[in-house]
Amino acid sequence: ESDNDASRCSSNPGSSTLFMNSVVGQKYYVVIIGINNATGNFGLLLTDESNGCNSAQNILVDGTVTVGSNENGTSVGGICDREDYTPEDYHGLGVWYSFTGTGRRVKISTCTDETDAGFDTYIAVYSSPGGSCNATDWTCVQESDNDAS
Repeated sequence: ESDNDASRCSSNPGSSTLFMNSVVGQKYYVVIIGINNATGNFGLLLTDESNGCNSAQNILVDGTVTVGSNENGTSVGGICDREDYTPEDYHGLGVWYSFTGTGRRVKISTCTDETDAGFDTYIAVYSSPGGSCNATDWTCVQESDNDAS
């Protein structure tokens, strides 16, 4: 289920937010990418909404903002299939994170005070059998661009 909406982040229209239902015990990988090779600082918020992937930083579903930057990220391409954009739109430096599903709906967002104004982000969430970091095993679970243009 997707109800991703750019209007949810009036402070930075380029920020991205997605909501997804997680599976208990399933490990997910999250990548934050700057659109059109943009770089910048961001805050990544992962909350429970029910009330280079091998080095993915584990984050908790506890509402704590994780501060990061994709300036030294790895080149990421082949993002979730999108009919409305070419693959080149979503090729850039990415930073990987991981979390374990709680069995409840979670919110993943770069709409935080820590995200640089005007930094247009893209969030993609993947799962794979046994937590494999082999891109050929990935399944795109959810993605969000919240393109403000």
